[in-house]
Amino acid sequence: GIGDNGPVFGATERFSGVLSTADAAAYDVNGNEELNPKAPIMLHFEPNPMFKEEFGVVGELNFRQWLRDNVDSFQEGTLLYTVYTTVDKETAEPSLCVDERGAPLADQNVETYCPDQELVKLGDVILSSPFYSSQWA
Repeated sequence: GIGDNGPVFGATERFSGVLSTADAAAYDVNGNEELNPKAPIMLHFEPNPMFKEEFGVVGELNFRQWLRDNVDSFQEGTLLYTVYTTVDKETAEPSLCVDERGAPLADQNVETYCPDQELVKLGDVILSSPFYSSQWA
């Protein structure tokens, strides 16, 4: 579970939902209106492999303790996530791949469930400032 933070997350969880990228795609990096914006339907954030190896099975890890013990691993320039989305192979238009249960996919399973789509790397999320641990993480 989420331990002591359960009540905090539980109070906000009822407000969670989908965040569209369409509004952000309507403007370029300088704030100018984009004439033909394309927005991914879904973003998949793949954690840095180092963190995945360290975390193992998340339920067995005390993340707060690990973070306090390893805060030096989070230097400026550290790769945090690689971001992917799916597109139609023929048109390169944003697409949504779902598995047999209807769950959206944006990982290596795209080739299995949606042979007409491909996984595309959008970019990396890189730490651009020092990381400071707090009582919340």
